[in-house]
Amino acid sequence: MEDKKVELSEVVVEDKKVELSEFVDRIRGSNPRLLSGLDDKQASLLVHRVLAIVSEEIDGLDEGVLRFPAIGKITLRKGEHKRGSEVFRVKRVVLRPRPIDE
Repeated sequence: MEDKKVELSEVVVEDKKVELSEFVDRIRGSNPRLLSGLDDKQASLLVHRVLAIVSEEIDGLDEGVLRFPAIGKITLRKGEHKRGSEVFRVKRVVLRPRPIDE
């Protein structure tokens, strides 16, 4: 079977855009102390960098489990997605967050 590179939009059922400011607002809403001392721009940069690091770790592993003791675990599995007669290789990423102790 030949590998075929496809755009993510071809295999995603739902597309949702979440702004960094929404992450910051939700973090501040759940526990205002978590980002105390950071303005909105600094907090957004922190969230962006954390997500970039997690993304790099996911990209660096084809299959398996990434464990982040303070965050939870991310399970990666290879699979196939069929659309009509075409079969696409996909990477399934499942995040299981650790419960938060506040």
